[in-house]
Amino acid sequence: MRPSRTSGNCSPEWKPATMPDRAACLAGEQRADRRYAARRRRHRQAGETFVSGRSGIVYQVALILLILFLTGLLAGCAPTIPQTTPPESYKGPVAERPLIQAGDYWVYERGNMTKGKFTALAPNLSFPMWVGKTWSYTGESVLRGQPSTSPHRGLNRIDCHAAAFKPVAVTAGTFGAFECQCTCTVTSGPYDPWCGDWTIWYAPEVKNVIRIKTEQTNTTMELVEYKLARPASGTKPVQ
Repeated sequence: MRPSRTSGNCSPEWKPATMPDRAACLAGEQRADRRYAARRRRHRQAGETFVSGRSGIVYQVALILLILFLTGLLAGCAPTIPQTTPPESYKGPVAERPLIQAGDYWVYERGNMTKGKFTALAPNLSFPMWVGKTWSYTGESVLRGQPSTSPHRGLNRIDCHAAAFKPVAVTAGTFGAFECQCTCTVTSGPYDPWCGDWTIWYAPEVKNVIRIKTEQTNTTMELVEYKLARPASGTKPVQ
C-alpha cells in the first residue's frame, strides 16, 4: 500500500497493540485516501485548482469576493451605518453617490485576461466618500476543502478605509481616484482569522471602480473601457 498522504500513523514504526487494530487503521487510511483522491478529481473536472492550507483559504476568499463583486451579488450585504459627513476640519475632495443612467457601462479585464461588461455601480462602496472615511460590510467565503461553487460558506467582515485621493493610470485612462484599502476577517467557520487584503480605486469621473488589486493575479482587475450617457459631476471640496 502506498504511504498515507497525512500522518502515516499505520506505518510499522507505529506498532499498534494488536494486528486487528493495525488492520482497522490501514483500512481507515485507505478510505481517507480515496476521499482525498475523489476531491482532487472533482476539482479537476470543474476546472479548478486544488489548494489547501492558509494560502488556499485566502485564494478562495479573494476569488469568491471577486465573483460576487463582478456579478453584483454582494449588493445585498449592506455596509454598516457610516459617517455621513466628513470632519469639520476636512478640506479635501468629496464624492457623492453617482447616478447610474441607461447607456452607462464599464468593461473590466481580469488578471487572467478575460473581460466582463457591467452596467451597475460596484457594491459595498460607501458615500459620500472622502479621504479618511472608514466603513464595514459582511461577505462570504467557501468553507475549507470545498469548491468555489459550494453552498457551504463562512461569514467574513470586511473593513475598508479611504486612504488617499490621487491620479491612477489604467488601460481606460488616468483618473483621480480614491484609494480604498480593505481587510477581510473571518467571523465564522474553520479558518485563520485573517482572510486577505485588497485595494479598490474608485474614480468619481468614471462613476465606478477603475481597479481592484488583490493578493492573487486572477482576482485582480482594471477598467479597460467605459461609456457614460452624461458626464460625471466628479468631486467637490467641502464648503
